Amino acid sequence: MINVVFYTKKDYIIGYKIEGHSDYYKRLSVKIRRFFKGNNEKDVICASVSSAAYMAAVGLKEVLKRTIFYRENSFGFMELYLKDESDKESEIIFRSLKTILEKIEKEYKGNIIIRTEEKKDGS
Repeated sequence: MINVVFYTKKDYIIGYKIEGHSDYYKRLSVKIRRFFKGNNEKDVICASVSSAAYMAAVGLKEVLKRTIFYRENSFGFMELYLKDESDKESEIIFRSLKTILEKIEKEYKGNIIIRTEEKKDGS
């Protein structure tokens, strides 16, 4: 299961944390898995979520030049949040990511869960 938390503050999304794997590939029939000739790295849900999350990170850091906190590991974990004040341009990127992930959540029920968490000052 992929768990996504969007951090919010004063009606703005200020970051996100994504962790876990969908394991969708493992649930496919053996016949279908043969087309992939391999392993869980061919998981379409994990690939879609990762791609969208990386695009948001690049959009914030490289395109908008925002200062961010970012960390990830190879075990299905990524966390990002703004160190700058939130603004309308950053919000567009975060809302776009959230919309894409909600569409994936709707299409692949039970593989991804999205929630929001209000961040207080100093946390």
